[in-house]
Parts: sequence; C-alpha cells; structure tokens
Amino acid sequence: MKSLLALAFISLVLLLPLQSGAGTLESPSPAKPVPLKVGNAAPDFKLDTPQGKTISLRSFRGKSVLINFWATWCGPCVDEMHILQQIATEWSSNGLVILGINEGDPASKVTGFIQRYGISFPILMDGDQEVSRLYMVRYMPTSVFVDKDGIVQVVAYGGFDTKESLVSKMLSKVGK
Repeated sequence: MKSLLALAFISLVLLLPLQSGAGTLESPSPAKPVPLKVGNAAPDFKLDTPQGKTISLRSFRGKSVLINFWATWCGPCVDEMHILQQIATEWSSNGLVILGINEGDPASKVTGFIQRYGISFPILMDGDQEVSRLYMVRYMPTSVFVDKDGIVQVVAYGGFDTKESLVSKMLSKVGK
C-alpha cells in the first residue's frame, strides 16, 4: 500500500507541470529570474509613476533606455540625479529614454523629490522591489543601459560623479 501511494505521489509530481500548461519538465521556472548579463535581453516590466500612469520597458523598443534604480535615502543616488536630468534633456533627441525606478519610497515622498530636483524623466515606483529582484539589484544606485533592440549593453553599480563619466561608461553605444 505504501509503495502504491509513493508511486502515485511521484507520478503526480512529475505530471502536474505537463497538465498545467507549464511545458516540458526541462522548462525553466518563470519565477526564477534569468541572470542580468550584458548581451541578454532586458527583462520587461510594468510599473506605475507616482501619479498612477503605467509604463513598460517594452513600450520603448526602438529607443535606447537608461534604467536607474535609486532611493531618496541613498546619498549617491541623490547626488547623481542632476546628472541624469542633464542627460535626459541633452540626449532625448538621440532617442535616449531615462527611467528612474524608485525602490520602496512612498509616492508622496517621490513626488516631492521630483518637484524639488526638477526631474522631467519618468520615475517609476517599485514598492515591492519586484523589478529590483528581477534585475538583481544589490547596490544603490544601479544603472542598466538597454539598447534599442532591448539588449543589455552595460550594468554599472554606484553613482556617477560627472556627466562625462556617465556618458563614457553608459552611453558610448548610443552616439550623440
């Protein structure tokens, strides 16, 4: 009797993924993120702005995107915001989009920050840090440059001290 129960349990465990439409047993789990590496496709995401507008990475296909993970409590993040704003203003005509992804601050605090620092590029709210986990963010700030085809070209950890350092490290593939 025990061996019949064990056999039934093993059969159920092996067949459930096939019956639920998950594909073959060799299929990777959708919950397990693909490592963020240069040359891989950037994981798509949808996040809301503090005003409630939903923005997805996929909506910018055909444009280069600089994704910047930041928080209001992070000194280097705050220090580089004016540089990101300058780049957003100067490089938008070249098809560059900057997306700031805030990690866990309340929307009211982020809205105040945007107003105080005159930020015009989209700031997205990652309150549960789901996108941060997807992008394997370990340090603040983290910047990811995605080319117009949706491929990760550069991942940089830490803040940028100058506009020139950001351009040389992150944007050399965009061309101005």
